[in-house]
Parts: sequence; structure tokens; C-alpha cells
Amino acid sequence: GALTTSTNTKYTFSGVNATAGFLVNLTRISIGGVFKSPFTGSVSQSGSNTGNASYDMPLSAGLGVAYRPNDNLTIDLDVYWTQWSSFVLHDSAGNEWNPVVGALTSQAGKPKDTTQVRLGAEYLFIMDKYVIPARAGVFYDPQPGYQDGRNVVDDYFGFSVGSGFTYQNYSLDISYQFRKGNNISA
Repeated sequence: GALTTSTNTKYTFSGVNATAGFLVNLTRISIGGVFKSPFTGSVSQSGSNTGNASYDMPLSAGLGVAYRPNDNLTIDLDVYWTQWSSFVLHDSAGNEWNPVVGALTSQAGKPKDTTQVRLGAEYLFIMDKYVIPARAGVFYDPQPGYQDGRNVVDDYFGFSVGSGFTYQNYSLDISYQFRKGNNISA
């Protein structure tokens, strides 16, 4: 007969951080921002294998501007920065790990910070009883990576298009996004 082994492991992640934002609406321009504080998240593992660890989660912040030349058209640009260099795993033995690589920071170093950039536009076809939006955008969405023995930023680019239909209190939206990266680390 065959011997069957079963394991049951439960992971619990907890932490507290703060998120703050602002939005200023001027005549034709809106300016917004967000700040997400860094925090330490505790991980506990119970079941067949028990243990504790913690993640130092990164600080991140963004700033965006929207320009609305008329009631139909809005054009926006935003930039979002993440401090991945502070993203660290501390295991129960006190070792410090680079979570992106899965190796000790003493060997692999720390991840590189990233800055995302997005540019988009929306045009509203406003009819008597309904509204049909047409939306499109392009973006640069880098991710931390590791290649040839060093920390790198993997470059991803893409675009999105979308539309929808709004009638009274009902709204339906649909979109398509294409995202591609070249020479991405494994």
C-alpha cells in the first residue's frame, strides 16, 4: 500500500500602516497625492511547521494632475514611487532576506526602487439620457528584479482602452489592458 502524508500549515500576516491623501480641485485642473507609510508586517506560521518572521514593507507615494479643458475631455498624468530598497524579510533566526530574490541581503543586496508613470485621457459623449465614455492610456510599470547577480528594475510598458455606458444610477464599464516587458529577470 501507499503511504500518504498530509500537512496543514496556516500563515497569518498582520501589520498596521497609514495612508494619507489629498485632492485639490481648481477651475480646470485637479491635483492629487497619496502617501503610504512603511510598516513591519508580522508573519506567523502554525501547523506542521511553526515559525515567525516579519517583513519590512516599503514606503510609497504618488502625485497626479488632471486637466479638464471642457465638460467632455479629461487628460491626466500621474507618477508613483515605491521604496523597494526597504523591502526586507527577517526570519526567525534573525537573518535578513531580499524577498524579491529569495536570498540573503548579504549575498543579493536589496531591491531597487521603482517609479511608475501613467498618462491617460477620457472623452465623454454626453447624450440627453445617457453618457458613453471613451478612455485610453499608456503606462510604464517597472518591477524590482534580479539578473546576472545584481538587483535590477524590470521595465514593463503597456496601454489600456475602454468604454462604458451610464444611464441614471446605472453604469457599466469595460476595458482592455496590454502589458509587456522585454529582457525580464527570472
